[in-house]
Amino acid sequence: MTIRFVRVDLKRQVDESYDVIVGEDLFPMIASDLIGNRDKVALITDSNVWPLHGKKLLEVLVDSGLQADKFVLEAGEENKTRQNWEAVIDEMIDKRYGRDTTIVALGGGMVGDMAGWIGGVLNRGVPVIQVPTTLLAQADSAVGGKAGYNTRHGKNLIGVFKQPIRVYSDVSTLGTLSPREFRQGLAETVKHGVIADSSFFQYLEGSTSQILDRSPEHIAFLSMENARIKAEVVMKDPHEKGLRKILNYGHTPGHAIEKASGFNLMHGEAVSIGMMIEGRLSWYLGEG
Repeated sequence: MTIRFVRVDLKRQVDESYDVIVGEDLFPMIASDLIGNRDKVALITDSNVWPLHGKKLLEVLVDSGLQADKFVLEAGEENKTRQNWEAVIDEMIDKRYGRDTTIVALGGGMVGDMAGWIGGVLNRGVPVIQVPTTLLAQADSAVGGKAGYNTRHGKNLIGVFKQPIRVYSDVSTLGTLSPREFRQGLAETVKHGVIADSSFFQYLEGSTSQILDRSPEHIAFLSMENARIKAEVVMKDPHEKGLRKILNYGHTPGHAIEKASGFNLMHGEAVSIGMMIEGRLSWYLGEG
C-alpha cells in the first residue's frame, strides 16, 4: 500500500504585546478601555479582595454600561486547585459566558494564576486583563503570562502561557495590605535587583524606610521598574526555554518550603528563604 501524507503547515507570527499601566485610581480607565471591546466582562477575584476592591470595580464596570458579573474564589494559596477553577468555569458557563468574554483578574498571585488558566482554557482561550492588588503580583506574577494551579504533588505543576492583553497596576490598592503581606511582597522586587539590576538593588537599600512607609512615589517606581526588568527577560524568552529561568531564583526551594509549611508561610517569605539557600549554595560552589 502506498504511504501518503498531508502536511499541516502552521508557521505563524503572533503579536502578544501589551502595556503595563501604573498609576492610582485606575478603575474608571479599565472600564473605559473595555467599552466596545467585548460584550461581557467576568470579574474574577477572591473573598479577601472582593469587599476591599471588587465591589467598587464591578460597580464602575456596570455603571459604564458593561455586562459584568463577579466570580469569587476562596482566598488563599491552598485554594488554587482544580476543583475551584472548575467551579468558576461551571458558574461562568451557567451564566452564558463564552467566547465573547473578557476576564478581569482582580487580586494577588493566586487570583492572577487561576484567572489566567481559566482564560487559557475557557472556549480554548478568551482575553485576560490582570489587575494585581498586591505588591508581589504587581512586581512579578501579573507580567509574563504564566498561569496555572497547584496539585498535591506541588505548586504550579499544571498551567499555560497566557499573556494578558493589558496589566493595570493600581498602587492605591496596596494601601489595604497588612504589614506582613506588604513586606513579603518585596521578595520578588529584591530578586529582580539581585538577578538583573545592581543599581535597582542599591535603590532598594537606600529607600527602605520610604518603601515600608508606602510612599506612593516610591511604590509606583517599584512597580514600573519591576515590570521593566521582568518584561526585558520575558521578551527574550517568553516560554522559559533558557534565560527566563533566572526569574525562578529562590523559587525551587521556596516552593518546597511554602508547601511543606501548609502554606502558612507566604510565597514571598518562602522565596526569601529560598534565595538565601541558593545564594549560600552558590557561594559554597564558588559561583557567587
